[in-house]
Amino acid sequence: MKRKDIKISIIVPVYRVEPYIAKCITSIQMQDYYPLEVIVVNDHTDDHSMDICHAVVGNDNRFRIIDLDRNVGVGMARNIGMSYATGDYIYFIDSDDYLDRTAISQLVANIDENTDVVEAGCIVVKDGIIINEWEKQEVFDDINMFSCHLYSARFLQQHLISFPKWNIAEDQVFLLEVRIHNPRIVHTKIKSFFYCRYDKRFNTERYTTVSAEQHVRAEIEMLGLLISHRRPSLNEAVKASIGKMCLSVRKRLPFMDLIELEELLHAVIELVDLFCYISSGCSCERENVILEDVNNIRDVITNMIHKFLTE
Repeated sequence: MKRKDIKISIIVPVYRVEPYIAKCITSIQMQDYYPLEVIVVNDHTDDHSMDICHAVVGNDNRFRIIDLDRNVGVGMARNIGMSYATGDYIYFIDSDDYLDRTAISQLVANIDENTDVVEAGCIVVKDGIIINEWEKQEVFDDINMFSCHLYSARFLQQHLISFPKWNIAEDQVFLLEVRIHNPRIVHTKIKSFFYCRYDKRFNTERYTTVSAEQHVRAEIEMLGLLISHRRPSLNEAVKASIGKMCLSVRKRLPFMDLIELEELLHAVIELVDLFCYISSGCSCERENVILEDVNNIRDVITNMIHKFLTE
């Protein structure tokens, strides 16, 4: 297939983005790459976002609007969008972000017949001012939310990859699922995606019972994915994820519902035990130090469970 014939599906979930949606949709319309379909998923928004979207889209037949009868969250909305996509590659964009006119054409220019993912950086904008620029990171150096990706639809379908049902860390879980299936990733230095930060969207985090549990469940899911696909190339990511997730449990503990706490902590213990078991034969001094640290964290979590059961 020639590059000019590659069809791109852009998926845009919409929920309460009235001040930003026009800029997002306009930036997609202005792309200099034409073989596009744009699937806008109305996630049962209760403001005027969709009125604005309809006005901007007009008669542009590249756009298809899917109206949901209830709010399902950004991850599930993207999954629904994927079920309608007919493109060869899929691109996700939040409806309060926007693209440079050449964003899609630059990504497509890096596709060859074996490409599963094209990864690029982004430009971080706050209140209309560029505050940072992020280039790609090496695989598993970190799960970087500040990047954009063009995914092969065939690859996603082959490995049954979708977003989780919760709305915490859904991008990281999705990207992790992609990467554990050994995709052929083309890293680029393209920075034509504008990731917008707003005070309302990125205010100081205030945990609720639901959000605390969702954060921990998402991190447990990521840790479980890493351990279940364990191989040498994932060791550093496993260790980093264990440390991050256990710290997250301690940080969010005061905000968590006690009924759910024991279940979550036992899930953590089981995963840490599994990691220690499959790593126990390692003779590397650094690995042994990490295992000792992980065992200490397990003791801390065990004490949390004991405290919970005796209070």
